[in-house]
Amino acid sequence: MIQNEPDLAIVVDRILEELNNAEKLHPKWPKDPIHAAAIVGEESGELTRACLRWVYEMGEHEDMETEAIHTAATAIRFLLNIEEYKREIEAIPPFISYP
Repeated sequence: MIQNEPDLAIVVDRILEELNNAEKLHPKWPKDPIHAAAIVGEESGELTRACLRWVYEMGEHEDMETEAIHTAATAIRFLLNIEEYKREIEAIPPFISYP
């Protein structure tokens, strides 16, 4: 548990490092909030799974930390791109069809 500033600084550094790594690994980011939020939700789901495994299956504490860092970095990426999101249909990938 984060109890003092040095701990917070370490956590923030880890989140920013993960954000940097994710942007290098996946340079493209959705142009619409639905798909961007889905990515945040996917990471959050992995955090939930890691917590369930820790509680019920003797999972690793480190897995919870890792997934929490991934979720936070992805949420920050969502926020950093929030002004770029579009409502237009053109922002939606072409594999989705509309009537």
